[in-house]
Amino acid sequence: MALEQLSTGDGGWSEAHAWAALKELSKQHPRVELSAISTANAVHGEVPEEISKLFAEPTLSQIFLEQTAPEHVSTVAAAWQQARLRGAAHCRAVLLREPDTERSLYWLDFREAFGIVLLIVLPSDDAMALATVPPVAFVVRDRIMVHLADETSQLLAIDDATTETLGWGDEVLGQTTLSFIHPEDHERSIAMWVELLADPGGARQVRLRYRHVDGHYLWVETTNVNLLLTEGHIRREVVDVTEEVRAVGDARNRELVLASLAEALPSGIAQFDQMLQQVFSNRQWDQMLAERRDVDLAEFAADVGLVPTARDATDALRGGTTLRKEITLESRDDGSERRYRLHIEPVTESDGTFEGAVCCLDDITESWNLQRRLSAQATSDALTGLANRSGIVATLDAVLAEARAQQMTTAVLFLDFDGFKRVNDQFGHAAGDTLLGEIAETFRLCLRPDDTIGRQGGDEFIVVCRDVGGVAGATAVAQRLLRAASGSWSIRGQRVETRASCGITLDVNGRSTSEALIAEADLAMYEHKRDRGAGPVVFRRSMFDEQRLELRRDTALATATTDGSLEVHYQPIVTLNTQSLVGFEALARWRFDDAPVGPDVFIPAAERRAFIDDIGEFVLREVCAASALDPTLDLVWSVNVSPVQLANTDFPATVSDALDGSGLAPARLALEITEGMPIVQSAKTRKVLFDLHDLGVRIMVDDFGTGFASLDYLRDLPMSAVKIDRSFVDDLDNPRTAAIVETVVSMADRLDLYVVTEGVETDEQRQALMAMGARMGQGYLFGRPEALTAHTLHRYRPSGRSRSAH
Repeated sequence: MALEQLSTGDGGWSEAHAWAALKELSKQHPRVELSAISTANAVHGEVPEEISKLFAEPTLSQIFLEQTAPEHVSTVAAAWQQARLRGAAHCRAVLLREPDTERSLYWLDFREAFGIVLLIVLPSDDAMALATVPPVAFVVRDRIMVHLADETSQLLAIDDATTETLGWGDEVLGQTTLSFIHPEDHERSIAMWVELLADPGGARQVRLRYRHVDGHYLWVETTNVNLLLTEGHIRREVVDVTEEVRAVGDARNRELVLASLAEALPSGIAQFDQMLQQVFSNRQWDQMLAERRDVDLAEFAADVGLVPTARDATDALRGGTTLRKEITLESRDDGSERRYRLHIEPVTESDGTFEGAVCCLDDITESWNLQRRLSAQATSDALTGLANRSGIVATLDAVLAEARAQQMTTAVLFLDFDGFKRVNDQFGHAAGDTLLGEIAETFRLCLRPDDTIGRQGGDEFIVVCRDVGGVAGATAVAQRLLRAASGSWSIRGQRVETRASCGITLDVNGRSTSEALIAEADLAMYEHKRDRGAGPVVFRRSMFDEQRLELRRDTALATATTDGSLEVHYQPIVTLNTQSLVGFEALARWRFDDAPVGPDVFIPAAERRAFIDDIGEFVLREVCAASALDPTLDLVWSVNVSPVQLANTDFPATVSDALDGSGLAPARLALEITEGMPIVQSAKTRKVLFDLHDLGVRIMVDDFGTGFASLDYLRDLPMSAVKIDRSFVDDLDNPRTAAIVETVVSMADRLDLYVVTEGVETDEQRQALMAMGARMGQGYLFGRPEALTAHTLHRYRPSGRSRSAH
């Protein structure tokens, strides 16, 4: 049969396919015979040097169809035809000059560049390795499906063969090919696609499973060519190889099956005999293991920690046990660590006879390194560089384990900054973050070498003190941290004062858990925050009872305005000279479990639990109702207002509704705001205050002189009055204190503000305040807070006409 008798059809693949296939073959098979057939006259042609130099040991020869065994001529002819139509093909045939050897032949189309079709004949040993299973290279097949996809693998076009074979229609266009690939083949497909995109004009093949429209899967072999630069798409030619794959599964010679498949996989593959001696390995296995080639599997398994001893490995595999483990080996190139996933599967015959083992070694270094980086990020705080909560818990777990072994005492410190929110409100969160970074660095310098500090979140820090000795050692560390935290910092040219609270808990010999210790230290910190003692607070067991009580109390507070447990008591405000009544301050009083709870406890809880708006509105309406008990009394009714209420833009409307419903004149209602409230910098709160002023309501500064912004309040806000804090009244014997009070009274007169002095308990204090110019006072000397009724109000009724408060 002559070449002229073969098909002369044209078309098929671009030359890029042939070059890609040629390069792949040259990598896998350095010793080949090369022959060229001219497509112009179907006679022997010259093999171009550009092709022959790709192979390490090429042999140039003249191979014609006449040299093929007769029974194999049709196979070679079909290969030739496919080469001309598709650009590349593969077949196996017996050459007459070597009648006992089946050879593997490849045809590659180089008509465009050289006017030839190249014939490549593999040496017999390579051919035998491919004798049982079709290789990954190009194979002669009849039915070809063609897909076009973009660089993201989204389908742009499919042909009729695809519809006939897979049942796909236009509905698949715009979807990624990954949507139709079996999940177990995703990783292999993605790896191929990444390599292909990095090789413009190159080609890659991969076997995988496509989903038929009815849900079952077909094995296909896809040949993908990167034509993005020339044609703007990836061309994928797909052949149904389901029957071939099934044939592979039926192959009896496991060694040959392994050999043919192994070279196509990125994994390292090796086969071991009954004595666990290596009988086969692919190129990847040899590269991964370097000097460990030809290993004894049992010893290797013991060396990498799969089993304690080589004997254990032998017994496990002979007993049918699969061994799996991630291992770390040193790279032969640069000495770096490489991470591998090792899988050893015992091989047995159907009767249970042990035949050996197959090993698979996957290089997972990149994902391992990524996981380590992500793990480091997951346990560190991006803002400060300290450990985050997860990191500090992991550290504490390790320290407790060491404490159990070494009989050591461990301390956990929990630190929280008081009022740090003010920094964020005044300067912004970016400035607050900068300050936290500076504080974290300062904290580092205060710790012992074995101590570890982490940021819990926000302005909370946790410190783990290893082998701290006892309470004294932990307290010493805590006091250093508190001194470092309690100081002055510069933010945008302004000085900011900070102060922290700290709780301590100790564990002896690692008996507790990390989470329990952190919770205990947190409880102790809140105790320090509440009491503001000089030193850090050490956890005690009774704190849990106190916490449970606090939770019950907070829960009960939710119904305080409706269950009768919340009342309003009133303390009189009088003139200092005649002690005539000019008004009342309304004070919320609450009982829980039939016992009084101080406002310093339940008001912060109400703010924290978002009950304060309801409680504030309750007090306001109670005051309005009390003002109607005796309309002839022209009194001023003072009500304390929380900063949470002032942050609510609906608060002025609430006040207006209460006034309208009771008939109380706005000028007779005074709202007291604590001078320490961070309201000067808040535009929203300032607007609320001015809206209240526009209603005609009086605004009064309570506890005047105890905060940092006294004059700012009087300058920037619509104030009507000030209350001098009782701490000044208690210290009137101090000439400096007396001078301050006298100055405040004088300044208030100049600003047309009325002044009330709090905490007047003795007549000597009343006389001294009058001498300083003060005109109104409030305190036990004039009356204690009590519920107000028409009867009790009568006691305060003046003998003459009603008096005005101002």
